[in-house]
Amino acid sequence: MSTLLIIDRDENRRADICNFFRSLGHSLYEASDWEGAVAELSRRDHDAVVSGVAIPGGSIRALIQAVKAKNPATPVIVHADMETAQEGLAAVQEGAFSIVQSP
Repeated sequence: MSTLLIIDRDENRRADICNFFRSLGHSLYEASDWEGAVAELSRRDHDAVVSGVAIPGGSIRALIQAVKAKNPATPVIVHADMETAQEGLAAVQEGAFSIVQSP
């Protein structure tokens, strides 16, 4: 299965996302903020990155750039709620693979 990096500042939402992908058999790594995300990106290759729009200490734009600098083929999937939908759409224009709506 795939190796995924899940980034979300909300611990409960991150746990829900991880539980979903874990139930499908994927290997998961987690980060709650920019510092943790960058550290995890430097440790290993990921098949995909799933991130909320808001990243404490960083930005979704900088995350997309960091992921693409390491491996341009790695998709970044952004999840956004109604309040951050415009930022999510901008992330797709910046190179994110897709946006999904957060519950």
